[in-house]
Amino acid sequence: MEEKGLQFRNAFIEVGEICFYRLARPYIKDWMMKYLPLGQRQKKLWEILEDFAGKVIEDRRKYHASIGHNVFKQYFDRVENGMVQDDERVQKKNLSVLDILLLNE
Repeated sequence: MEEKGLQFRNAFIEVGEICFYRLARPYIKDWMMKYLPLGQRQKKLWEILEDFAGKVIEDRRKYHASIGHNVFKQYFDRVENGMVQDDERVQKKNLSVLDILLLNE
């Protein structure tokens, strides 16, 4: 997984470089990209990013299924009802946006 993480990081950086390259060259239109080597490279990089993101989401989904959503839902219910003290919120680990989205599936 560490190698995949490094591959994701490098792909992310390279996609950013391609974006800046295209910003400086507004005459390169979207339809042109599939014919340029740069566009073909960008397509491969997007596949790497999408595969990695899909794997992370699937792993997180399995994690939630293994521990059950009840732990997170109980905490959210307590927060909504005002039963959680401010100092307890600070001590609790913050959930990522991905966790919150998966809870609402």
